[in-house]
Amino acid sequence: MAKVKEILKSKREERKVSLRTVHQETRISVRYLEALESGEWNIFPAEIYLHGFMRKYASYLGLNQEEIFLLFKKELSEPRELRENKDGEHELILNTKNKKVIDLSPWVVVLFPILLFVLGYFAYLFLQHEPLEEKTVATGESFKKNSSDSPLFQEITLSLRLKAIYNVWVRVSGDQGKLLFEGFISPKAEQTWEAKKEITIRVGNVNGVELFLNEKPINVKTGALQAVNELHLTHENLSPTNFSFRSKEIKSAKQN
Repeated sequence: MAKVKEILKSKREERKVSLRTVHQETRISVRYLEALESGEWNIFPAEIYLHGFMRKYASYLGLNQEEIFLLFKKELSEPRELRENKDGEHELILNTKNKKVIDLSPWVVVLFPILLFVLGYFAYLFLQHEPLEEKTVATGESFKKNSSDSPLFQEITLSLRLKAIYNVWVRVSGDQGKLLFEGFISPKAEQTWEAKKEITIRVGNVNGVELFLNEKPINVKTGALQAVNELHLTHENLSPTNFSFRSKEIKSAKQN
């Protein structure tokens, strides 16, 4: 079975478009596009950016986002096993590639704990003698300011996915209040909307939907029942400090 990186590159070459053209049309940097096509996942600063860029690139190429994402997860969970090489030493091998990952020779087993101890000791000494006046703690305001100016936040697209449990009325607007959708969504149906900076959604029955911002679940259970609830989402909600969406972000209002 072809790997995710091979599928992405093959599909792009099939469409005869360059990485520079993809960058201009998706706003994903060429560096990250090259990483997606070469499988260099470690250059992404966080897993959420890797997932977001992968879904956006797959959608641009006309591929099924969910299938690509599931295939990627399957690659990460490939089983590993120990085998004995020609020198009689044990090594950890990927079943699919027969590639050496970790050499478990006796010298490594003995020296590795010692090296960890030495590094930990020097780290402890460094922290003990670090001047107090040089230590800083990022406040909520400073994090808010820095995150809004970050090129990563400006580059990644906000993607809101709704899964209806019951028949529910929804109104969704994007950047600068642009209306993206308004109407009823039937049970078990799903809808996805995208925006660059912000998404605002009003839901007639918060108990009848499941919401995901860039595949991160949103806590809507604290919304007011039998009322229209409004939730305003920005890039700040993608940060680790806002992993759980608090009830104060959901404003209730009487349904017109």
